[in-house]
Amino acid sequence: MIGTGQHTAALEAHSVSVRLGGVQILHDLSISIDRGERRAIVGPNGAGKTTMFNVLGGGLRPDSGRVSLNGRDVTRWNVSRRASAGLARTFQVTNLMHTMSVVDNVVLALAASRPRVRRDVIRPLRSRSLDGSAAELLERWGLGDRGKAPVEALSYGERRELELVLAVAGSPDVLMLDEPAAGLSPAETARVCELIERLPRNTSIVLIEHDLDMALALSDTVTVMAEGTIRGTGRADDPGVSALVKEVYLGTEPVQEETHA
Repeated sequence: MIGTGQHTAALEAHSVSVRLGGVQILHDLSISIDRGERRAIVGPNGAGKTTMFNVLGGGLRPDSGRVSLNGRDVTRWNVSRRASAGLARTFQVTNLMHTMSVVDNVVLALAASRPRVRRDVIRPLRSRSLDGSAAELLERWGLGDRGKAPVEALSYGERRELELVLAVAGSPDVLMLDEPAAGLSPAETARVCELIERLPRNTSIVLIEHDLDMALALSDTVTVMAEGTIRGTGRADDPGVSALVKEVYLGTEPVQEETHA
């Protein structure tokens, strides 16, 4: 446990199984993310990646197994309670207040991350001195000149960038990114990669990404999934990981190393 000298992972799933509509989606799945680790989850469509993310994030309760966040059992906790405990997530589709300004979206995210502010519903947000923090965040992440613009006026790439800003507003311990480059142009993808690389190294990052080059470039470790199970985990630069990725995506046989008598 924390403070005893023993290793405590930032985020873990222990023997998780999920069955939806009579179909087994996840099969006795276990995964452990270290503090400060950057982990990519890759696999073909139908591998169970998003279902696993929903279980880790609190949007779906598993049929069996448990989830731990910083050593605490959070299996029965909902999304908002896990967020208060240090878990943030982005989604495949942007989840923003499109008719509000960029800075107002950030103010709301900051207010949600500060329990004392969130409980004070009498005074309006504008009197809580969050504007300065919001403007500072936007400036730090390259959106300082877009603060007054409505979100609906942003390009799709800028909306993805804003989603990252909202996710890190509360300084989470763990950040889960669900296809952060989905729908982006090569230039926009490069910009989002740059922002992710700039995130604090003490923040654990778990990402699902179909752009394998991007996933490998951003990650220390890669977990390969197929048919609701984890097929293997290894360093992003490990040739064995590349062979396993090729196997699950293309159905090829893994390469066997020669042995010499």
